[in-house]
Amino acid sequence: MKKQHMNESLRVDKIHKSEMFEADRAEMKNSHQEFKKIKTKAQEDQLAAYEVYQSNEVLEETRLIQNRQAEKIKSMQVEIKDKDELARKKRELEEKCDREIINKRKQLANSQEIRREQLVTEHKEQLKLMDQVYLKRIKEFDETAQSEIEKLEAQIQEIGFIDN
Repeated sequence: MKKQHMNESLRVDKIHKSEMFEADRAEMKNSHQEFKKIKTKAQEDQLAAYEVYQSNEVLEETRLIQNRQAEKIKSMQVEIKDKDELARKKRELEEKCDREIINKRKQLANSQEIRREQLVTEHKEQLKLMDQVYLKRIKEFDETAQSEIEKLEAQIQEIGFIDN
């Protein structure tokens, strides 16, 4: 009777540990997925912050260009008395400033695209490494769990053989 009770106790322990291992494994998976979501959100936030920073830089550059243009126009108005020549010089200056602003915006677009590609590549590599670590941990966890279950099964078998 004592061996039968011990055998039943081991069977219950085996079932309990199996359920516990499944729950722990599911929790590991959920934690991994949640961490990946957080990491992705952080990457998106980082990219958005970079884009805002770059946009602010372009706005500042645009203001500087426009201020230089306004100063040059003031000095031209003092220096050039001929209205037609002044109008022509203003147009040339405005065109030059417009081209400079367009070039700054193109540089911004290129910089943002390059940075976006870098961040996406870095993010993919980080997620790949995270997945590799996760899979390694799951494998080790599964091996440990399987080993413990097998030990309990061996004990159950051993008690069964002693009983016979």
